[in-house]
Amino acid sequence: MTDNNAFHLDIRDDGIAVITIDVPGERMNTLKDSFADEVGRLMNRLEDNNELKGVVFISGKPDSFIAGADINMINDCETAADTESLARKGQAMFDRIEQLNVPVVAAIHGACLGGGLELA
Repeated sequence: MTDNNAFHLDIRDDGIAVITIDVPGERMNTLKDSFADEVGRLMNRLEDNNELKGVVFISGKPDSFIAGADINMINDCETAADTESLARKGQAMFDRIEQLNVPVVAAIHGACLGGGLELA
């Protein structure tokens, strides 16, 4: 993945996938609508890997996991339908993670709020 990505996947030799969340240029990780395609590609790789034994989500930030949804993204919603669509996209991502056929854990150090807590 490129350095502009927020999610970095490392599949170790023991079959454990470590996903590091590190939003570029931000002091804290927040969840953004713009991550949908990136997370979709990452999930495809995990779902297609028959050797996968487990997944661990970690933060690349030293003292926080995920502070929740990006407030600017929420402020950009102009209608109730916009907000509902945004929430459904986020829930679809969490559903895909939940449906993986391997254990999934979050290694949390520091703040974990809102969508970060949902992910955990």
